[in-house]
Amino acid sequence: MRSNLKGTSLEKAVEAIERVIVEAVPGYNKKNFRIERRKVVTVGGVKHEFDIWVEVDLGNGYRSVFIFECRNRSEKADKNDIIILSGKAAAVCAQSAFFVARAYTRDARSQAATDPRITLLLARDLPTKDLDDWLTTYNLEFEAINRKSVSITMVVASTAKREKSSISLQGAVATLGGNPLDLAAHNAAWLDAVCDGHTQKLGPDLPDGCYPAVLEDVRIYKPGEFVIDNECILKAKIRVELDVYRSSPHILSAFEVAGRGRALLLAPFTFPGGRMEMVSVDAQKGDDAG
Repeated sequence: MRSNLKGTSLEKAVEAIERVIVEAVPGYNKKNFRIERRKVVTVGGVKHEFDIWVEVDLGNGYRSVFIFECRNRSEKADKNDIIILSGKAAAVCAQSAFFVARAYTRDARSQAATDPRITLLLARDLPTKDLDDWLTTYNLEFEAINRKSVSITMVVASTAKREKSSISLQGAVATLGGNPLDLAAHNAAWLDAVCDGHTQKLGPDLPDGCYPAVLEDVRIYKPGEFVIDNECILKAKIRVELDVYRSSPHILSAFEVAGRGRALLLAPFTFPGGRMEMVSVDAQKGDDAG
């Protein structure tokens, strides 16, 4: 089990690094680029599993596949590892195949040299000094907001100071400053601004825990400025009850893949209603390691 967890951590790191690299490509589009981990492909009745699968499909026959094999173990990768990767690359017609390991035997390097599709990449644990610099530069923490209740009330001109507890957004026609207004998007942006403003006030150095709050915000409008279904809105108030969860989880692993980048994996953060995982990536390329 432990060996499997070690292998998985390197796979996650490589996937995260490659995703950042791919998404930085000019013209990147999720429809054209796909990255998958532990992908299984059947060719001629034979199943092949790939640690990382990167596919680029620009249409009109322009399709390329890039595969990655990850070995997070103390033993050096040997020639048989490379032979297997070469066979898998041939089976799926991969344009390039990358092997990621901590070290290679001389025979493994010689074997890789016989297949121009194969590139050997060196992985290592991020040194303590580099890790300390990373943690100093970035505030790595989880934050989750559970909005337990949200209400918006309006004061309309026709009812003086009497508040209408709700206004139907379904099919409502609204204008703001004389311009058409998407009411649902407007209210969603308002809610986000109120919640974001609150979390920013909490600051970055809170101990791990849950921080409940009740937030209110009021907006005042001039007559005729804000209109919903021919009703002139004089005042709008939003009220949200929420819980803010903060956690600074421990580091599971931190890898550097030569020539590709670095990735830091944090322990998952579980909170009521969800689960979050964080991978911090620095995909700035360094020197290649063949």
